[in-house]
Amino acid sequence: MPLVEDVEKIVEECRCWPTKTAFMREAIIRRLERYKKKIQTKESRKE
Repeated sequence: MPLVEDVEKIVEECRCWPTKTAFMREAIIRRLERYKKKIQTKESRKE
């Protein structure tokens, strides 16, 4: 699984996250925040 291997490499090299799970959690939270802003922008344009 190339994606899992990429995540493992990033976590190992950067040492910013204690686990792959912590890395994924942060990545998902950031993605959801961007998505939420995008939705809010679309909704405000409709008004």
